[in-house]
Amino acid sequence: CVRILKLHPDSPVIDLISVFIESPDIYEAYALWSVLELFVKVVDAESHKDPLRDRDEDGSFESFKTISIQGVKMWVIIQSGAVAFKLILRGVVSVYVPTLCYHILGTCKSCMEWYEESVDVALTAVTFLLCTFAIMFVFYFEAGYRNYLHGIQPVWKFFGVKGIVSVTYFQWLVISMLATLFHWDSSSVYLTHCLLYALWMPALAIFHATLAYPYRTSCASSD
Repeated sequence: CVRILKLHPDSPVIDLISVFIESPDIYEAYALWSVLELFVKVVDAESHKDPLRDRDEDGSFESFKTISIQGVKMWVIIQSGAVAFKLILRGVVSVYVPTLCYHILGTCKSCMEWYEESVDVALTAVTFLLCTFAIMFVFYFEAGYRNYLHGIQPVWKFFGVKGIVSVTYFQWLVISMLATLFHWDSSSVYLTHCLLYALWMPALAIFHATLAYPYRTSCASSD
C-alpha cells in the first residue's frame, strides 16, 4: 500500500487500496479461529488426564466445542467471501468489464454503486454480528475451561489476535475524522493509515514473542 500510494499515486491499482486495508479482517477472523482450535485441543488433552471428569462433562464439552468452532468458522467464511467479492468487483469487474452491471441490472449504476447501495450495509451488519458471536464463543470457552487452559496463558493469546486489529480500527476512525476536519484527499488518508500500520506490525511481533507465545518459556518447558 505504501509503495503504491507513494510511488504510483496515479495507478489504477489505487482503487484497490480500500479493499487491501479491509483484508486484515480476514487475518483477524482466521487467527481467532486458530486460537479457539488451540484452546479446544488443550482442553481435550488435559481433560482426558482428569480422573474426576465424567461422561456428562465429555458430552457437554463436545457440544460446546462444536457450536463454538462452527460459529467462528462461519464468520471466517463470510468475512473472507465479503472481502474477496469486493476485491473482484473493484479489481476485475470495474477494470475489465465496467458495463457488466449495466446489462445485468438494467440501470445506469456501476457494480460498485450497486454494491454500496444494496449489499454493503447488510453485509457489514451480518459480519459484525458474526464477529460479536465469535468473540463471545471464545470468551465463554475460555471462562468455562479456565482450569485446563491456565497453563498456556489464554488471555495473552486472545489479545495478541484482537489487539492489533482493534487498535488499527480505532486508528482508522481517528484518521477519518481528521481527514474530514482538515480536508485531506483519499491518497493522504490511506498513506497515513498504511504508514501507521507499518509501525504497529513490529509491536505485534514483539507482543507475540514476549507474552502470547514466549520463546524462552517454550524452550524451558521442552527441556
